Amino acid sequence: MTRWIELRRHSLTKKDAGRGRGSHLSQEGVELARSEGERLRHVRYVAVSESPRTLETAIAMGLAVDDVVGIAGSNVTGEVDFHEWWEWPDPWAVYAERIATRPRLAAYADAQLQIVKRAVDRVRDDDTALLIGHGGWIEPTVVAAVAADQLQNWGPPFDHLEGVRLSENDGVFAIAAVYRRA
Repeated sequence: MTRWIELRRHSLTKKDAGRGRGSHLSQEGVELARSEGERLRHVRYVAVSESPRTLETAIAMGLAVDDVVGIAGSNVTGEVDFHEWWEWPDPWAVYAERIATRPRLAAYADAQLQIVKRAVDRVRDDDTALLIGHGGWIEPTVVAAVAADQLQNWGPPFDHLEGVRLSENDGVFAIAAVYRRA
C-alpha cells in the first residue's frame, strides 16, 4: 500500500509596508498557488500551520483545510538561526549532521516527523496528504523521515511553494519527487 504526502512551503507573500500582520499572500502568490493547485491530484487531507499565509496558500490552491498543526521552522529550536539555512551549500547534509549532534534539533525534527506520520495516516492507498509550512521546516523534516542512505543534496533550501513528495509504504518514507519553481 502506497500513500503520498507533500510537504510544501507557503506561496509568495506581500513585502515591505504591504506585508501586514501574518505576512499575507501577494496577488502573485495567490496566482502561483492557484496554478500549483491545478496540478495536485487525490489530495484527501490538508494541514497548515497557525500562520495565515499557509491557510491562504491552501485555499488559493483550491483545497479545503482539515487541520491546523504545529508546523514551525527549525529556528524555533535555538539551534539554527533565522534563515541561516540559506547560507549552507548543502542544507541536507548540515541538517543531518546537526540533528545527529544537537538534541533540541533532533527532538524538533522528530516532532515534525510525527506530524507527517499523523497526516499520512489520514489518507488511504494512492491518496495524498498535504502539509503547508515555512522555510527551514521541510529540510529537517525530510532528513528525519528518510533513511540516511537516501539523503543527497537536492539543492538549496525550498523557496515559496517548493517542496517534496514522499511515498509511504508500511511506515517507511522515500523521496518520490522534489518540486522547484524554476
